[in-house]
Amino acid sequence: MHIAPDQIYPRDEVVRADFVLKLGPGDWLAWWYCGIRKNYFDNAQPLVLVDFRQLVNGKVSGNSVLWPVPIALLSKFSVGSIWNDGESRQHVGYPVKEFDVSYDEGGWCVSSFEEAFDSGAKPPYPIGIHRLSNTYDKNKLLMFDLVQGGKLVVPCLEFYSRCYGRSSNLRRLLAADPWQDWQSPSSKFYAPLGEPEEPDVWKVKLRRQMANGDVIFLAHAKYDEYTARAARSINSQIQAQFQPSKASIAFIDVMPWHRGRARLKVAGIPFGDDGSFLALNIVGGSEPGGAPLHRLRDTIDASKSGAEGLGGFPIGGRRQVLSPDIVHVTADDSPDGGAETVEVWDTAFEVLGTSRVVHDSRHRKTARLAVPFATAESPHQYAAGDSHGGGKGIGHLSVVPLMDVPPNGVLRDTWSALLHLQKKYVIESVEWYSIEHGFQSQGEPKLIPLCAVPDDVAMRKSDRNWVYIDRQLRSILLASVVVRGLRVCFLEIERKMTARKIRPDLYVEREEALRGMVYVPKSADALTAWVAHMRERIPVERGIIRNLESTTFGWCKAFKHKPSEAPQVAGEASLLSGLEKLGVSLKLRKAAS
Repeated sequence: MHIAPDQIYPRDEVVRADFVLKLGPGDWLAWWYCGIRKNYFDNAQPLVLVDFRQLVNGKVSGNSVLWPVPIALLSKFSVGSIWNDGESRQHVGYPVKEFDVSYDEGGWCVSSFEEAFDSGAKPPYPIGIHRLSNTYDKNKLLMFDLVQGGKLVVPCLEFYSRCYGRSSNLRRLLAADPWQDWQSPSSKFYAPLGEPEEPDVWKVKLRRQMANGDVIFLAHAKYDEYTARAARSINSQIQAQFQPSKASIAFIDVMPWHRGRARLKVAGIPFGDDGSFLALNIVGGSEPGGAPLHRLRDTIDASKSGAEGLGGFPIGGRRQVLSPDIVHVTADDSPDGGAETVEVWDTAFEVLGTSRVVHDSRHRKTARLAVPFATAESPHQYAAGDSHGGGKGIGHLSVVPLMDVPPNGVLRDTWSALLHLQKKYVIESVEWYSIEHGFQSQGEPKLIPLCAVPDDVAMRKSDRNWVYIDRQLRSILLASVVVRGLRVCFLEIERKMTARKIRPDLYVEREEALRGMVYVPKSADALTAWVAHMRERIPVERGIIRNLESTTFGWCKAFKHKPSEAPQVAGEASLLSGLEKLGVSLKLRKAAS
C-alpha cells in the first residue's frame, strides 16, 4: 500500500511517547489495534497492543512491530498516526463518510477474521484493502447492517475509545476495574447524590475526575440496565481471558451501549459495490435521545476551611498546568501523589444531530482535605493512571475532550448570528479560529483555552480561580467576518451559569454578564501575538474585557450585549453594535430576482 504525500496531514498537537522510541529509525504508521494486555508496571493503566508498520519511501512495508500503549492514550495512537523518533506530528487523511445505523440488537453483530474462517462465513472485509499480519486475526470487529445493503465495519477498540463516554479516564477505569455502579460508595464514577431521587428524572452526580460529557453514558448506565451490562462487560471480558501463567491478550466484544437509531461519521476505506466501508477512525457520532439529564457536581469552597491547594487551586484537586509543546508520556509507572497535572486535548469528536439536553446543579462543599504533597520540581514524564507514592518525577496526564462551542448560550448565539449575518449582508467569509487550526470555515468551531494565572501574580484566591469552570480552564471563542477585504474578529468568553433568586422557592439559571470584544488585526503576526496576550490577560482581569482595549496589536473595542429584537436572531444586535464601534458598516444583499 502506497501513501501519497497529499494524504498526509499535520496533527493538531505533537505527542512524544518515550516508550515507542524502540520502534527503530524512520517513519512508523499505527496500523491496527491488536487486543488488550494487563500492565504489570501499573494495573490502573491497561495496555492496547498497537501494530506499527514501517513506511519506506511512502510505502507501507512488511516490517511490523507490536507495541503496548496505555488505553487512556489510544486516541493519540489512532490508526493512521505516523511516528518518528518517539514523536507523532502527522496523520493519514482517510476518506470521510457519514452513516445511519441501528444500535438495536439485530442491527449489528461482532465477528473477527478468525471466527469467519472457523464458521465458513465471508471475512468482515476484503483483506487486501487493509492487510493484517494474520489472516485469522482475532481482533473483534463491530459490523452494522446498512439500509442500502452493505455494512459498516468498525474495530471494536476504535468504537470503545471514541464512543464510550467522553473522557479517556472513564474508559481507562472501565477497563482497569470491575464495574462499580452508583450505589457503591467506592465508585470512581458516581459521587453520592446528596438529594432524593425523583420519578422519571435522571440525576447523576459526577466524581471530580469525570468530564462533564461523561454524564450521558453514566446516566444511561445508572438508569438503563442495557448500558450497565455494556459497562460491566469490558473489565469482565478482560479478566475472563487473563491467564496468570502467560502474557494473555484479551480480544473483547464491544457492543453499542444504547439502543435506537444512530449516526456515525467515520474515516477509512470503502469497499464493495454496495457502499460498504471499513472505518479506521471514528470522527463523530450522535447522542441518544431522551428526557433532559440532571448533572450535579460539588463546588469546593476551600475558603471556609482556610485550606488552599497548589497555586490557589481548590483543595482536593491537583495543580493544573498548560500543556507544553511536547508531552513526554510513560506507561511504566504511576503518577506521583500530589504531582501536577498536564492536560492534553483528546482527538476532536463531532456531535452529530441534536445534543442531549443537560441541566446543571451545584452543591457547595467545604474542603476538609490535607494539602497534597508536591515538590518544587516539575515532572519530567506524565502517566495516565491512578496516583501512588512519590519522588518518581511522574506527573498526572489528563486527556480531556476537545472543546466545541456548547449547544446554547452566548458562544453558540454568536456563531449562529455570524452565519445568519452572512446570509443577510454582503460578507465574504465567516470563520472560527483556533491555535491548532488557524482560521476555518468548515466544521464545529473550536474554543481556545485561557491560561492559568502565574504564581508570581499577586491576586486574591477567589480572583485567581475565576479562570476555572468545573476545574477546567475557561475558554474563548474567536470568530471573524471578512467585509470588503477587512477581517473583523469577535472574541467571547466562556461563561459560568449563575442562579438568580426569583422568589424564596424559585431560582433561575443564567449566564454571567460579560462583554465581548471586536478586533481588527494589523497583520497575521499581530493576531497571533494578540491571542497569546488575551489568553494571559483575561484571567488576570477576571473577564473585565474593557480593561484590555488597546491599539498595540490592532484596533479592538469592548461591546455590551444588546437584546435582539424581531426579526433579528439571538446575538445579532450585539454583533452589529460591535461592528459599529469600529465604524464597519454592512451592505444588505440584493434580493434574488
